Amino acid sequence: MNNKRYPVKQSPWRWPAAWFRDQNFWREVTARALSGLIVILVGYVVLAANGLLGLPSPVKMISALLVVGVAALLMWPLVKLSQSVIGIVRRKVRTIWLRIALLTAWSAAFLLMLTYIWLIAQAVALWALKNAPE
Repeated sequence: MNNKRYPVKQSPWRWPAAWFRDQNFWREVTARALSGLIVILVGYVVLAANGLLGLPSPVKMISALLVVGVAALLMWPLVKLSQSVIGIVRRKVRTIWLRIALLTAWSAAFLLMLTYIWLIAQAVALWALKNAPE
């Protein structure tokens, strides 16, 4: 049998891992995300132009951008650290239950750190709003 015509059946549990390694998957994800953002932007512009939505104040827009920017700047080193930790655990720990326990603990700590980063970013935005000129 030709494997290209009749691929080997995989367990459905392995499908996501195969998708993540496939470059076409990420191309589709990017295309769909961008098309969704374009639809949202066009819809917002149409609704705002027809007076159905109010325009946000520039100070609130700047504070929202500040929150996203500060959160992204603070998360970048955390993501890099996370990649290193996961790589070390996969290389060094051979016992599967210990590996799962360590990665679960790291995931919980990662989510907690992301929550703190988001709170710090919001505090920075609130501070910027309070000190913004009227």
